Amino acid sequence: MYSLNGLVAATLLLSNGLGGLASPLVPRQKVGPVGTLHPISSSEKCIDVRGAAFENGTAVQIFDCNGSDAQNWMIQRGVAGHIEVEGTGFCLDAGSSPANGVGMKIWQCFDNLPAQQWTYNSDNQIKLADKDFCLDLTDGNSGNSNQLQIWECSTGNRNQVWLEGPPGNGESTPPPPPPPTSRALHSNVDGSKCMDVEGAVFANGTPVQIFDCNGSNAQQWTLTDGNTKVQVAGTNFCLDATSANPANGAGMKIWECFDGLAAQSWTYTDSHHLQLQSSAKCIDMTNGDTTNGNQLQVFDCFDGNNNQIWN
Repeated sequence: MYSLNGLVAATLLLSNGLGGLASPLVPRQKVGPVGTLHPISSSEKCIDVRGAAFENGTAVQIFDCNGSDAQNWMIQRGVAGHIEVEGTGFCLDAGSSPANGVGMKIWQCFDNLPAQQWTYNSDNQIKLADKDFCLDLTDGNSGNSNQLQIWECSTGNRNQVWLEGPPGNGESTPPPPPPPTSRALHSNVDGSKCMDVEGAVFANGTPVQIFDCNGSNAQQWTLTDGNTKVQVAGTNFCLDATSANPANGAGMKIWECFDGLAAQSWTYTDSHHLQLQSSAKCIDMTNGDTTNGNQLQVFDCFDGNNNQIWN
């Protein structure tokens, strides 16, 4: 833990392993937009300061989103910096000895403190700037009061994916625009086959497969030409590629929809490819096999490849 008696600066430096610094720690200037932070597993849960107690050492936990000041964070994407509880001068802090399982807390913000330097990257991970540890939903448990931790960063680990939301200011959110008209997506290899949610199970992780077209809800998708989400009509589940840059052969599935999530951001091209916006990967009929139940995949996009054309 840190000592902040203020009169003995060396105590602070030594307690954080920073005794070799040439200059003292200085309070941080607040920068960055304000918003809430949600785990990908639930848009109804927020990163929260336990009990709204803005003081050194208070645990940072998961909790129902409630619009309180304890859930408003200042964060800037893509650059190393602090994640500050808006208006408080307290920052997300990983402690002086980061390791798997270390519980998250807040601490007074200081500009050159490594435990408070984070990067919010393109995979929506919140990573310590100088170490390979990421903010992690402990045991994947989104129950109220579960203290967050750090854990070794791992691409595709859903416990480490955090999405931005609007600040909790008590204002109502305007209703979203009506969704586009739903449609089936037919394979260009065999027009009698459709993109299908396996077993019509609308749940996180359900595979997306090829199947005989049957007009069921499991084969109705909403999307637009150009940049789009590909959403199962009438549900809050979207076509999901797991990460911003998945490997060839990564199996397709559905997952709860989140705006701006790279793994769910597609382009429906003029040639009827469904291409991931963040990489040159397209939805692909695995091995060109139209057998019912064959799980679809992503693969490098190729013009004229019938396995990648969806009408």
